[in-house]
Amino acid sequence: TRAVTKGLNPDAPMNASGIDWLGDIPAHWDSIIVRYVSAFVTSGSRGWAEFYSDEGSVFLRITNVTSNSIKLLLDDVQRVSPPDTAEGNRTATRGGDVVVSITADLGSVAVVPEGYESAYVSQHLALVRPNTQKKSGEWLAYQVFSSACQAQLLGAGYGGTKIQLGLGDIKDLWLAIPSLAEQRKITLYLGSTINAIDQQLSLVDAAIERLQEYRSALITAAVTGQLAELN
Repeated sequence: TRAVTKGLNPDAPMNASGIDWLGDIPAHWDSIIVRYVSAFVTSGSRGWAEFYSDEGSVFLRITNVTSNSIKLLLDDVQRVSPPDTAEGNRTATRGGDVVVSITADLGSVAVVPEGYESAYVSQHLALVRPNTQKKSGEWLAYQVFSSACQAQLLGAGYGGTKIQLGLGDIKDLWLAIPSLAEQRKITLYLGSTINAIDQQLSLVDAAIERLQEYRSALITAAVTGQLAELN
């Protein structure tokens, strides 16, 4: 949240954004809504279960996005053989597109990787195609991931809690926008820093698992009279 609303320079001059959720942002940044920095915003089609198949294109669903990362979750992938229609073309993804959950776990987000295979979005996801001259997909995804944008999406700023989002909610989401070069610098910083944190988390998880195994073995040894052998 700090990186995508305040930048990486703690000494940068700040100005009021005029948006409660964003607060002060660097003076050389702009505040703007998604619809003005996107090629288009849409959602997936209903009733595509009839097109499910063992082969074909990936059908991105709400299970493929998470509130913990901007990476697609691809452990459980459904495939489809979509109809060759305008409706099918409308919901096809490209590299750099951002998908956001609009039902269930609202505001979960992911970026479609560059060079990713043919894929389509379900009705539970909004697809945002950034105007790449103004905004990168990773930048938008990190913005959606921030507490400033989550407050807007979940309705906290309106004194309530939303249970479903419309495309208007996505299009009218306020963002803080630096230059494209600065966006890329910040997303590179976030990517490397988050990867380092994830590696540390993996080490901690492995240590916890070993300690739990030792705890279980210790209890078993104590109640079976084998404690001396374990020591």
